[in-house]
Amino acid sequence: MLLVSHATDAYLGTSLGRPLWTTAAVQIAVISYFVIALLAAWLFWDVRRDLRSIARAARAMRANTRDSASFAAEIRMPELSEVTAELDRLMGALDASQALIRRAAEENAHALKTPIAVIEQALEPLRRIRRQVSADAARSIDVIGKAIERLDGLVTAARTLDTVAADSLDAAREELALSSFLKHMVASFEPVAAARSVALLPAIADGLRVQASDELMETVLENLLENALSFSPAGGAIRVTARADAHDVVISIADDGPGVREHELDRIFERYYSARAAGNDRDGLHFGLGLWIVKRNLEAIGATVAARNRASGGLEVTMRLAAA
Repeated sequence: MLLVSHATDAYLGTSLGRPLWTTAAVQIAVISYFVIALLAAWLFWDVRRDLRSIARAARAMRANTRDSASFAAEIRMPELSEVTAELDRLMGALDASQALIRRAAEENAHALKTPIAVIEQALEPLRRIRRQVSADAARSIDVIGKAIERLDGLVTAARTLDTVAADSLDAAREELALSSFLKHMVASFEPVAAARSVALLPAIADGLRVQASDELMETVLENLLENALSFSPAGGAIRVTARADAHDVVISIADDGPGVREHELDRIFERYYSARAAGNDRDGLHFGLGLWIVKRNLEAIGATVAARNRASGGLEVTMRLAAA
Protein backbone atom coordinates (compact mmCIF):
# COMPACT_ATOMS: atom_id res chain seq x y z
CA MET A 1 0.00 0.00 0.00
CA LEU A 2 1.34 3.42 -0.95
CA LEU A 3 0.34 6.47 1.04
CA VAL A 4 0.93 9.93 -0.41
CA SER A 5 0.52 13.15 1.46
CA HIS A 6 0.29 16.73 0.20
CA ALA A 7 0.45 19.99 1.93
CA THR A 8 -2.91 21.73 2.54
CA ASP A 9 -1.68 24.81 0.74
CA ALA A 10 -1.72 22.85 -2.54
CA TYR A 11 -5.56 22.62 -2.50
CA LEU A 12 -6.28 26.15 -1.49
CA GLY A 13 -7.91 28.05 -4.40
CA THR A 14 -9.26 24.90 -6.09
CA SER A 15 -12.95 23.89 -6.53
CA LEU A 16 -12.96 21.55 -3.60
CA GLY A 17 -15.58 22.57 -1.14
CA ARG A 18 -17.07 25.22 -3.52
CA PRO A 19 -20.38 25.13 -5.53
CA LEU A 20 -19.77 23.71 -8.99
CA TRP A 21 -21.37 26.63 -10.81
CA THR A 22 -18.82 29.00 -9.31
CA THR A 23 -15.89 27.24 -10.97
CA ALA A 24 -14.24 28.92 -13.94
CA ALA A 25 -14.59 25.88 -16.22
CA VAL A 26 -18.33 25.62 -15.68
CA GLN A 27 -18.85 29.33 -16.10
CA ILE A 28 -16.92 29.31 -19.38
CA ALA A 29 -18.99 26.32 -20.60
CA VAL A 30 -22.27 28.05 -19.69
CA ILE A 31 -21.24 31.22 -21.48
CA SER A 32 -20.21 29.18 -24.53
CA TYR A 33 -23.53 27.31 -24.64
CA PHE A 34 -25.42 30.58 -24.24
CA VAL A 35 -23.54 32.16 -27.15
CA ILE A 36 -24.12 29.07 -29.29
CA ALA A 37 -27.86 29.17 -28.45
CA LEU A 38 -28.02 32.85 -29.43
CA LEU A 39 -26.24 32.13 -32.72
CA ALA A 40 -28.59 29.21 -33.45
CA ALA A 41 -31.64 31.34 -32.66
CA TRP A 42 -30.36 34.15 -34.88
CA LEU A 43 -29.65 31.69 -37.68
CA PHE A 44 -33.10 30.14 -37.32
CA TRP A 45 -34.77 33.56 -37.39
CA ASP A 46 -32.72 34.60 -40.43
CA VAL A 47 -33.59 31.43 -42.34
CA ARG A 48 -37.26 31.72 -41.34
CA ARG A 49 -37.35 35.35 -42.48
CA ASP A 50 -35.89 34.51 -45.88
CA LEU A 51 -38.19 31.51 -46.35
CA ARG A 52 -41.22 33.63 -45.48
CA SER A 53 -40.05 36.24 -47.99
CA ILE A 54 -39.74 33.54 -50.64
CA ALA A 55 -43.24 32.28 -49.79
CA ARG A 56 -44.69 35.81 -50.08
CA ALA A 57 -42.97 36.29 -53.42
CA ALA A 58 -44.32 32.94 -54.66
CA ARG A 59 -47.87 33.89 -53.65
CA ALA A 60 -47.55 37.27 -55.34
CA MET A 61 -46.14 35.70 -58.50
CA ARG A 62 -48.91 33.09 -58.60
CA ALA A 63 -51.51 35.83 -58.24
CA ASN A 64 -49.66 37.93 -60.82
CA THR A 65 -49.68 40.94 -58.48
CA ARG A 66 -45.94 41.46 -58.31
CA ASP A 67 -43.93 43.89 -60.42
CA SER A 68 -40.54 42.18 -59.94
CA ALA A 69 -40.63 38.41 -60.37
CA SER A 70 -37.36 37.61 -58.57
CA PHE A 71 -36.83 35.32 -55.62
CA ALA A 72 -33.15 36.24 -55.31
CA ALA A 73 -34.02 39.84 -54.41
CA GLU A 74 -35.99 38.63 -51.38
CA ILE A 75 -33.19 36.96 -49.41
CA ARG A 76 -30.21 38.09 -47.35
CA MET A 77 -28.55 34.76 -46.65
CA PRO A 78 -26.02 33.80 -49.35
CA GLU A 79 -26.60 30.14 -48.45
CA LEU A 80 -30.04 30.35 -50.11
CA SER A 81 -28.85 32.15 -53.24
CA GLU A 82 -28.48 28.94 -55.25
CA VAL A 83 -32.03 27.89 -54.38
CA THR A 84 -33.53 31.27 -55.31
CA ALA A 85 -31.50 31.37 -58.52
CA GLU A 86 -33.02 28.04 -59.56
CA LEU A 87 -36.50 29.31 -58.66
CA ASP A 88 -35.94 32.41 -60.79
CA ARG A 89 -34.84 30.24 -63.69
CA LEU A 90 -37.97 28.12 -63.24
CA MET A 91 -40.18 31.23 -63.34
CA GLY A 92 -38.36 32.40 -66.46
CA ALA A 93 -39.01 29.05 -68.12
CA LEU A 94 -42.71 29.24 -67.24
CA ASP A 95 -42.97 32.78 -68.64
CA ALA A 96 -41.23 31.67 -71.82
CA SER A 97 -43.56 28.67 -72.11
CA GLN A 98 -46.59 30.90 -71.72
CA ALA A 99 -45.39 33.28 -74.41
CA LEU A 100 -44.54 30.36 -76.70
CA ILE A 101 -48.00 28.80 -76.27
CA ARG A 102 -49.72 32.11 -77.06
CA ARG A 103 -47.53 32.76 -80.08
CA ALA A 104 -47.98 29.23 -81.41
CA ALA A 105 -51.75 29.52 -80.97
CA GLU A 106 -51.90 32.71 -83.04
CA GLU A 107 -49.50 31.45 -85.70
CA ASN A 108 -51.26 28.10 -86.09
CA ALA A 109 -54.67 29.76 -86.28
CA HIS A 110 -53.42 32.20 -88.91
CA ALA A 111 -51.78 29.42 -90.93
CA LEU A 112 -54.97 27.33 -90.91
CA LYS A 113 -57.49 30.12 -91.43
CA THR A 114 -55.76 31.42 -94.54
CA PRO A 115 -56.52 28.34 -96.72
CA ILE A 116 -60.01 28.14 -95.20
CA ALA A 117 -60.66 31.72 -96.33
CA VAL A 118 -59.39 30.84 -99.83
CA ILE A 119 -61.77 27.86 -100.04
CA GLU A 120 -64.62 30.02 -98.75
CA GLN A 121 -63.98 32.61 -101.46
CA ALA A 122 -63.70 29.92 -104.13
CA LEU A 123 -67.08 28.57 -103.04
CA GLU A 124 -68.92 31.88 -103.51
CA PRO A 125 -69.31 31.58 -107.31
CA LEU A 126 -70.83 28.12 -106.82
CA ARG A 127 -73.29 29.48 -104.28
CA ARG A 128 -74.44 32.12 -106.76
CA ILE A 129 -75.36 29.45 -109.32
CA ARG A 130 -76.75 27.04 -106.73
CA ARG A 131 -80.30 27.30 -108.08
CA GLN A 132 -79.13 26.58 -111.60
CA VAL A 133 -77.53 23.22 -110.86
CA SER A 134 -78.98 19.83 -110.01
CA ALA A 135 -80.27 18.99 -106.56
CA ASP A 136 -77.27 16.76 -105.87
CA ALA A 137 -74.84 19.52 -106.85
CA ALA A 138 -76.71 22.05 -104.69
CA ARG A 139 -76.60 19.66 -101.76
CA SER A 140 -72.86 19.20 -102.25
CA ILE A 141 -72.35 22.97 -102.22
CA ASP A 142 -74.27 23.20 -98.94
CA VAL A 143 -72.26 20.35 -97.41
CA ILE A 144 -68.98 22.00 -98.39
CA GLY A 145 -70.15 25.31 -96.95
CA LYS A 146 -71.11 23.73 -93.62
CA ALA A 147 -67.86 21.77 -93.50
CA ILE A 148 -65.85 24.96 -94.05
CA GLU A 149 -67.78 26.72 -91.30
CA ARG A 150 -67.21 23.84 -88.90
CA LEU A 151 -63.51 23.64 -89.80
CA ASP A 152 -63.18 27.36 -89.12
CA GLY A 153 -64.88 26.79 -85.76
CA LEU A 154 -62.48 23.97 -84.94
CA VAL A 155 -59.48 26.19 -85.65
CA THR A 156 -60.93 28.88 -83.39
CA ALA A 157 -61.57 26.27 -80.70
CA ALA A 158 -57.98 25.02 -80.92
CA ARG A 159 -56.69 28.57 -80.51
CA THR A 160 -59.01 29.02 -77.54
CA LEU A 161 -57.63 25.86 -75.90
CA ASP A 162 -54.05 27.08 -76.23
CA THR A 163 -54.97 30.55 -74.97
CA VAL A 164 -56.75 29.12 -71.94
CA ALA A 165 -53.72 26.93 -71.18
CA ALA A 166 -51.42 29.96 -71.37
CA ASP A 167 -53.70 32.11 -69.23
CA SER A 168 -53.90 29.46 -66.52
CA LEU A 169 -50.10 29.63 -66.12
CA ASP A 170 -50.24 33.31 -65.22
CA ALA A 171 -53.72 34.12 -63.94
CA ALA A 172 -53.77 37.54 -62.34
CA ARG A 173 -55.73 37.77 -59.10
CA GLU A 174 -56.75 41.12 -57.73
CA GLU A 175 -59.62 42.59 -55.78
CA LEU A 176 -62.66 42.68 -58.05
CA ALA A 177 -65.90 44.56 -57.31
CA LEU A 178 -68.04 41.56 -58.19
CA SER A 179 -71.48 43.08 -57.59
CA SER A 180 -71.08 45.83 -60.19
CA PHE A 181 -69.15 43.51 -62.51
CA LEU A 182 -71.98 40.93 -62.47
CA LYS A 183 -74.69 43.53 -62.97
CA HIS A 184 -72.84 44.91 -65.98
CA MET A 185 -72.43 41.43 -67.48
CA VAL A 186 -76.12 40.61 -67.03
CA ALA A 187 -77.15 43.94 -68.57
CA SER A 188 -74.97 43.27 -71.63
CA PHE A 189 -76.89 40.02 -72.28
CA GLU A 190 -80.37 41.52 -71.93
CA PRO A 191 -80.80 42.43 -75.66
CA VAL A 192 -79.86 38.87 -76.72
CA ALA A 193 -82.14 37.35 -74.10
CA ALA A 194 -85.03 39.62 -75.06
CA ALA A 195 -84.63 38.63 -78.73
CA ARG A 196 -85.09 34.99 -77.66
CA SER A 197 -88.01 35.83 -75.31
CA VAL A 198 -85.97 34.78 -72.28
CA ALA A 199 -86.05 36.82 -69.07
CA LEU A 200 -82.88 37.60 -67.12
CA LEU A 201 -83.60 37.76 -63.38
CA PRO A 202 -80.59 39.03 -61.38
CA ALA A 203 -80.51 38.86 -57.58
CA ILE A 204 -77.06 40.19 -56.78
CA ALA A 205 -76.13 41.37 -53.31
CA ASP A 206 -74.36 44.72 -53.07
CA GLY A 207 -70.80 45.15 -51.91
CA LEU A 208 -69.47 41.75 -52.97
CA ARG A 209 -65.72 41.69 -53.62
CA VAL A 210 -63.57 38.72 -54.61
CA GLN A 211 -59.98 37.85 -55.41
CA ALA A 212 -60.15 37.11 -59.13
CA SER A 213 -59.14 38.13 -62.63
CA ASP A 214 -61.66 40.31 -64.45
CA GLU A 215 -60.63 38.86 -67.83
CA LEU A 216 -61.02 35.25 -66.72
CA MET A 217 -64.29 36.01 -64.92
CA GLU A 218 -65.66 37.75 -68.01
CA THR A 219 -65.00 34.62 -70.07
CA VAL A 220 -66.56 32.43 -67.35
CA LEU A 221 -69.77 34.47 -67.17
CA GLU A 222 -70.06 34.83 -70.95
CA ASN A 223 -69.80 31.07 -71.43
CA LEU A 224 -72.31 30.30 -68.67
CA LEU A 225 -74.85 32.89 -69.81
CA GLU A 226 -74.53 31.83 -73.46
CA ASN A 227 -74.91 28.19 -72.44
CA ALA A 228 -78.01 28.97 -70.38
CA LEU A 229 -79.51 31.01 -73.23
CA SER A 230 -78.90 28.25 -75.76
CA PHE A 231 -80.93 25.78 -73.65
CA SER A 232 -83.64 28.13 -72.38
CA PRO A 233 -87.02 27.88 -74.13
CA ALA A 234 -88.95 30.94 -75.24
CA GLY A 235 -90.80 32.33 -72.24
CA GLY A 236 -88.22 30.87 -69.84
CA ALA A 237 -85.97 32.69 -67.41
CA ILE A 238 -82.34 32.71 -66.35
CA ARG A 239 -81.71 33.52 -62.69
CA VAL A 240 -78.36 35.02 -61.75
CA THR A 241 -77.72 35.20 -58.00
CA ALA A 242 -74.71 36.21 -55.95
CA ARG A 243 -74.36 36.24 -52.18
CA ALA A 244 -71.78 36.17 -49.42
CA ASP A 245 -71.24 32.88 -47.58
CA ALA A 246 -68.78 33.06 -44.67
CA HIS A 247 -65.38 33.82 -46.26
CA ASP A 248 -66.60 33.06 -49.80
CA VAL A 249 -68.88 34.51 -52.45
CA VAL A 250 -71.32 32.14 -54.17
CA ILE A 251 -72.59 32.82 -57.70
CA SER A 252 -75.35 30.73 -59.29
CA ILE A 253 -76.76 30.77 -62.82
CA ALA A 254 -79.94 28.71 -63.28
CA ASP A 255 -82.01 28.18 -66.43
CA ASP A 256 -85.36 26.63 -67.35
CA GLY A 257 -83.89 24.27 -69.93
CA PRO A 258 -84.08 20.48 -70.05
CA GLY A 259 -81.25 19.98 -67.55
CA VAL A 260 -78.63 17.25 -67.83
CA ARG A 261 -78.93 13.51 -67.37
CA GLU A 262 -77.74 12.62 -63.87
CA HIS A 263 -74.91 10.38 -65.03
CA GLU A 264 -73.56 13.22 -67.18
CA LEU A 265 -73.43 15.91 -64.49
CA ASP A 266 -69.87 15.02 -63.50
CA ARG A 267 -68.70 15.04 -67.11
CA ILE A 268 -70.10 18.29 -68.53
CA PHE A 269 -66.96 20.15 -67.43
CA GLU A 270 -64.69 17.79 -69.36
CA ARG A 271 -62.98 18.97 -72.52
CA TYR A 272 -64.83 18.08 -75.76
CA TYR A 273 -67.74 16.59 -73.81
CA SER A 274 -71.18 17.90 -74.71
CA ALA A 275 -74.50 16.91 -73.16
CA ARG A 276 -76.29 18.66 -76.03
CA ALA A 277 -78.80 16.27 -77.56
CA ALA A 278 -78.45 15.34 -81.22
CA GLY A 279 -80.27 17.92 -83.32
CA ASN A 280 -80.04 20.59 -80.62
CA ASP A 281 -76.74 21.84 -82.00
CA ARG A 282 -78.30 23.87 -84.76
CA ASP A 283 -75.15 25.37 -86.21
CA GLY A 284 -72.86 22.42 -85.48
CA LEU A 285 -70.34 24.73 -83.82
CA HIS A 286 -70.52 23.49 -80.22
CA PHE A 287 -67.39 21.50 -79.43
CA GLY A 288 -67.83 20.87 -75.71
CA LEU A 289 -65.32 23.53 -74.65
CA GLY A 290 -67.43 26.21 -72.97
CA LEU A 291 -67.91 24.57 -69.57
CA TRP A 292 -64.38 23.15 -69.65
CA ILE A 293 -63.04 26.70 -70.06
CA VAL A 294 -65.28 27.80 -67.18
CA LYS A 295 -63.74 25.19 -64.89
CA ARG A 296 -60.16 25.86 -66.02
CA ASN A 297 -60.49 29.62 -65.52
CA LEU A 298 -62.04 29.25 -62.08
CA GLU A 299 -59.42 26.74 -60.95
CA ALA A 300 -56.71 29.15 -62.12
CA ILE A 301 -57.93 31.73 -59.58
CA GLY A 302 -58.53 29.18 -56.81
CA ALA A 303 -62.31 28.93 -57.25
CA THR A 304 -64.62 25.92 -57.72
CA VAL A 305 -67.65 25.14 -59.87
CA ALA A 306 -70.39 22.50 -59.75
CA ALA A 307 -73.67 21.79 -61.53
CA ARG A 308 -76.97 20.24 -60.46
CA ASN A 309 -80.42 19.70 -61.87
CA ARG A 310 -83.09 21.90 -60.32
CA ALA A 311 -86.15 20.21 -58.82
CA SER A 312 -88.40 22.52 -60.87
CA GLY A 313 -86.45 21.80 -64.06
CA GLY A 314 -83.37 23.24 -65.66
CA LEU A 315 -79.68 23.33 -64.76
CA GLU A 316 -77.99 25.37 -62.05
CA VAL A 317 -74.25 26.07 -62.14
CA THR A 318 -72.74 27.30 -58.88
CA MET A 319 -69.35 28.94 -58.41
CA ARG A 320 -67.55 29.59 -55.13
CA LEU A 321 -64.82 32.24 -54.97
CA ALA A 322 -62.71 33.58 -52.14
CA ALA A 323 -64.03 36.88 -50.81
CA ALA A 324 -61.62 39.81 -50.80
